[in-house]
Formats: sequence, C-alpha cells, structure tokens
Amino acid sequence: EQTRKIEPNDDTARALAEGIARAGIGRLPWSKALTQWRDRVMFLRKAEGDEWPDLSDVALAANVDWMIAAFADKTSVAALSGDSTGGGLVVEAALRIRDAGELPAPVALVLISPWVDMELTGESMDTNEATDVVFRRPMVRGLVDAYLPRGVSPADPRVNALYADLAGLPPMYLQVGSDETGLDDSRRLAALAEKAGVDVRLDVFAGQLHTFQMAAGRTSV
Repeated sequence: EQTRKIEPNDDTARALAEGIARAGIGRLPWSKALTQWRDRVMFLRKAEGDEWPDLSDVALAANVDWMIAAFADKTSVAALSGDSTGGGLVVEAALRIRDAGELPAPVALVLISPWVDMELTGESMDTNEATDVVFRRPMVRGLVDAYLPRGVSPADPRVNALYADLAGLPPMYLQVGSDETGLDDSRRLAALAEKAGVDVRLDVFAGQLHTFQMAAGRTSV
C-alpha cells in the first residue's frame, strides 16, 4: 500500500487512463494495456433491473464482447476498469470469466474506490464517517437492500468479493481516497488478492473521497 497525493490532470477519460499508466505501475507487465487502450472507453449498457444478477450479467456480457473484439487483433490486450459499484462488478465479471474457462481473460483489473463489501463490516465505515458525508452506513445499507434480492446473503461470494476465491485473477491496481468510508473495502480486497497470489498494487490518496478522480481537471487540487 502506498499513500499518494493527486496531481492536476485533464478532464478526459483518456487522461485518467494515461495518468494511471504513468502512476508508477510501469513495473508491472500489464501497464502496457492501459496505455495501448487509453483511446477506447467502454460504457455498460443499461441493465433490465437494478438488482443482482442483472447488473452482474450486463458487466459480464459487455466485458466479454469487448475483449473478444480486442483479442481479434493479435497485437491487442484488454484491461477492465470500474469505479464504486462498477469496481465490484468488474471483480465479479473477472471471477465469472475465470470460472468459465474458455472466455478471453483480461490482462489487468483497475479498480477505483471499488465497493465489494455488502455487509458493511469495514472499520472505515465508522472511522471516516466524519469526513465522508455521503456514503455513510444508513445510505449504503439502503443501496445494499436495493441491490440484493430477497434471499441472497450479503456474504455470498457471488456478490461479495471478500468471500470469493480470488486465485487466478489478473494483476490488480486499486485507487482509493484516505477519507472515504469505503477505504477498507480496497484495503481488504487488496490484501486478500495478494494472499491468493494475485499481483496487487494499492494507492491510497491522502485527503480524498470516493471516486475523486471524476473531478479531474475541475478542481484546484
């Protein structure tokens, strides 16, 4: 885990991808994927519903379709990225791709403030309550209740990566703000992935909140 300060950047998705690729992760062989694909940004189509597994199915289908197209060019590689709920969906999609066996696999996962803990057990949910005025426990609990259908446990490894077997996932790069309540989601996911043999880097950005990268180029910090 490394603590970093943010630097001014352009307000485009390409600039974010380039910034991540330059953020000191060149030591990893998959950093090439981020620079090679910085001009291609994929957005998930709208799901039929807001509950699991609809959103997970959309993430899987979109990522697989995109990677099949990417790997049709033998010189190309593909990395998957998502923020907040999207970060959790990317991990779910990567696990399902791994378990399917014959699907094209991403070379890396780039996760920005990923939300993975449906039980809300991280200490930072309480210790960062004073600094994160949005994603406090009652609000996030409401999101869990809206996302999980009745009968699906918040500890089910299909919806909570903290209970999943992460072995065999591609290298993982995480960014998270030090002042957000979801800080421990990233810390615990990174620790579990590393324990499972995944190549992991976690950067904690001092004084920043949930998905602060969306403000790139729009703030003075």
